[in-house]
Amino acid sequence: MKRTALTIIASALMAATAVQATPSNQLVVVPPTDLPELARQGGDAMLLHPTSDGRTLLYIEQERGSRLAAFDVTDPLHVKAEGSVQLDAAGPFDFVSPLGEQGELIRYRQGQEDAVLDLQKERTPKLNAVQGVKQVREQVTNAGTGTTFLLTENGLFLIRRPAVESDKRRREQEWFWQHTGD
Repeated sequence: MKRTALTIIASALMAATAVQATPSNQLVVVPPTDLPELARQGGDAMLLHPTSDGRTLLYIEQERGSRLAAFDVTDPLHVKAEGSVQLDAAGPFDFVSPLGEQGELIRYRQGQEDAVLDLQKERTPKLNAVQGVKQVREQVTNAGTGTTFLLTENGLFLIRRPAVESDKRRREQEWFWQHTGD
């Protein structure tokens, strides 16, 4: 009863807001039938991924983890299907945390095992198992170096991104030379 009342109130507020809305701030709901065919299938998890060339890709885990669909959503008015790849996944998974700019840590829903989704080739991502990292209790990522720290019952694991580390060192050296006047 309480939930129904809240739903009615929320609907009334949205209707009142829509009446007062100007064309510049109205919401537009685009149904799956108005999107590429790949978007017409349900999924279990999504990931927005900014690319190095300024685009934004949306990855959708489909078919209980066995397929990953990719969409270019840089321009919401013109969503484009980028294709899909079959994954050798152990089942449905969730996107957990970024691993630098070209990877994403995922966790399988059954078994709590982790893997890395390698996004280096954005149209054909690969899934790589993370050996021995089970029961991750917490993880954090250092955006500057791309390093992800995984705390497990067996200790600390690091997932390093040497290319990101090298880029960070180069930027720091450039800053140093610009600011020391030598």
